[in-house]
Amino acid sequence: MSDDSRVAALERENRKLARKLERALENQARLEDLKEANSAFLRTVIEQMTAKEDELVQKNLALEAATAAKSIFLANMSHELRTPLNAIMGYAELVLEEVEEPSVQGDLAAILTASRGLLGLIDDILDLTKIESGRLEIVHSPFDAGQLVDQLVSTISPLVRARGLRLVVDSPSWPARLIGDELRCRQVLTNLVSNAVKFTEEGHIALIVTLDGSWVRFRVEDTGIGMTPEQLERVFDPFVQADSSTTRRFGGTGLGLSIARRLADLMDGALLVRSVPGEGTTMELVLPARFEG
Repeated sequence: MSDDSRVAALERENRKLARKLERALENQARLEDLKEANSAFLRTVIEQMTAKEDELVQKNLALEAATAAKSIFLANMSHELRTPLNAIMGYAELVLEEVEEPSVQGDLAAILTASRGLLGLIDDILDLTKIESGRLEIVHSPFDAGQLVDQLVSTISPLVRARGLRLVVDSPSWPARLIGDELRCRQVLTNLVSNAVKFTEEGHIALIVTLDGSWVRFRVEDTGIGMTPEQLERVFDPFVQADSSTTRRFGGTGLGLSIARRLADLMDGALLVRSVPGEGTTMELVLPARFEG
């Protein structure tokens, strides 16, 4: 190959290298542009996220303040309502002991029933508020499950007899000193049994306690009106009953089961329900089997 040919070949290679270098520089410039664009985009995203985070923090603070204000308001409302209600109930009870006229006795009994119902509603609202704000504490101490069942039976027997129903009770035969929150357990079971009595017009109410492995099951069965699958989906929602006709016919606010479900969760347990329309309902409080000793 002549010198001219070698020179020409070198020049071609140089031109190729120059074009490659030019393209590389162009690509590098584009990458720098993309990098800068991505950096700007990320800065924008971070700024937006920071602003959103600040906004959420402010909203959470406002929500906490509103929750605290609501709790204070409800506590004050409870005190303000309880004082006159207790006075009304006290006077009604005193007069009821002295009056002999049946119609007046009936009116006084109605006043006492309505007042107790209103006090129960106040307690339910306060409990729901405490649960929602995380201020309701569960106490773990020994209590006698058999004694708890006996006390429940003593409380509900007059109601069951008044409605012409039969009461079936199966108390625990195993060592019954459980570790748990007796007050909240009683509250849940009282609600379940009261509902069973309320929604049962004929047949029986059953309260059965069994030990199932590492769980204690408090089962309340009734032969009442039952619930449809659609009603079961809403049964634990606050302020919800099966339907408006149920509220008109049987009364109530729909708070009790919502509170009972949340209390069961707080006690590391569960509240289960099975129901067939027209045949009855089974509610079951399931709690950890923690025994004393």
